[in-house]
Amino acid sequence: MTLWEFSFCRLSTSARRYNSSKPLKPAWLLISGASTFSRRCFASFRPEWAYRLEKSQAFEECDTKQQRSAELGLFAGFHIAGSLTDPYFINKAVSFCAKSASFLAGIQLHSPIVKLGFTSNVYVYSAVVYMYSKCGDIQSAQKIFDEMPERNVVTWNSLISGYLDANFPKVAVQLFVEMLRQENSVTPFSLSSCLVSCSQLEHRDLGEQLHAISLKAGFGNHVVVGTGLIDMYSKSCSVGLSKLVFDRIADKNLITWTSMVTAYSQNEEPCEAMVLVREMIQLGLKLNGVTFNSLLSSFSTPDHLECCKQVHCCIIRQGLESNEYITATLVTVYSKCSRSLEEFVKACSGVAIWDQVSWNAVIAGYCNLECEKEAFRCFCEMRQTGTDGDFYTFTSLVGVIGSSSFLEEGREVHALISKTRYASSLHVQNGLVSMYARCGAIDESKRIFWSMPKHDVVSWNSLLTACAHHGYGKEPWNYSKK
Repeated sequence: MTLWEFSFCRLSTSARRYNSSKPLKPAWLLISGASTFSRRCFASFRPEWAYRLEKSQAFEECDTKQQRSAELGLFAGFHIAGSLTDPYFINKAVSFCAKSASFLAGIQLHSPIVKLGFTSNVYVYSAVVYMYSKCGDIQSAQKIFDEMPERNVVTWNSLISGYLDANFPKVAVQLFVEMLRQENSVTPFSLSSCLVSCSQLEHRDLGEQLHAISLKAGFGNHVVVGTGLIDMYSKSCSVGLSKLVFDRIADKNLITWTSMVTAYSQNEEPCEAMVLVREMIQLGLKLNGVTFNSLLSSFSTPDHLECCKQVHCCIIRQGLESNEYITATLVTVYSKCSRSLEEFVKACSGVAIWDQVSWNAVIAGYCNLECEKEAFRCFCEMRQTGTDGDFYTFTSLVGVIGSSSFLEEGREVHALISKTRYASSLHVQNGLVSMYARCGAIDESKRIFWSMPKHDVVSWNSLLTACAHHGYGKEPWNYSKK
């Protein structure tokens, strides 16, 4: 008995023990190319993992061991039934592995693809490139891409999106340029991926060139391309151009509307964001958590408190108050807008899941309200729960310490930062320079400053202000010459 046969028999035995009250709905029967044997086998049982082909996100409910056993057994059945000889069926199966991030199953499929000689099939191997990219193995995706005798636009798009997901936007742009040279054609999705890369690189000139290419290709009003352009222009502080692109999109979807709300939020224009959201409600669009999060993030002063309360009421009416990200944003916004400790504590009471995001929001809120003791108390509780601090935690803490009475706590935080990877962060180092300066420890402030490998305007301003406030009048003049 081969490994495939053993795995399938083992899976069939376990499947017979499965009892389900729901009617049988084997989604793989909808996939073209499944043989009669496959249909008969999979129509006879439906273990819980098998239904995942209808809802791929349900794979997350299985633990790793169950998922591996299920995936191996599933493809053992396909192999015995002869379904893996159909390129259309293989293409669908590999695409499913990519969407559900089933890396082990994808590797199991890759082996028969090579053995059966489908390496020259551009559609099948494009799906393999997409699978490795989506599963995070970008090196294997690149290797397979390089070995392909023939490529199409889908192949290029798969690798470009893979590098984008792996946080290599510069490589994604280079691949896009190479694709233009070789294929001489683009799709809305390749333009969208490259626009995201431009947003991450903050490269507006390249983004404008992409805008011109999209207009020449006839995709200027395409919803996918338009959404990418809105984000690109907003990241370069050109929200007016974002609105111009937004108005020209004919078939706007919720993502497009949310992108425009986010553009106004990032450029500190809460009134325009509120007008846009009211328009969405009038058109009957149902706002989601991302839309509310973007809108709430635009509120930052006491003048926006009334708007914040109105949005909070809408969130409660739609039943989204339990969303952990919205809750964390509400905590932050109330600390900035209300300046009332009582309202802030009331907002904190709505936090149900205390993860790193929630702790950071509460700590930052107390820091905004200049409640140093409460901020450090929350930080201690956070540590006791086993949740580690990150960049945002430490910048909030060093930013709130402003007097000599908290100098010892500041030194303790500094010692803790030194043990983490955030010790080399320019923002954290600038915060430490300012913290020691505010506490009157000017020598320690200068020591940290001169130990920094790189300085920016904030670094110099922190040191010069510290020297000027503590009687070192001549030193700022000497430093300014440098």
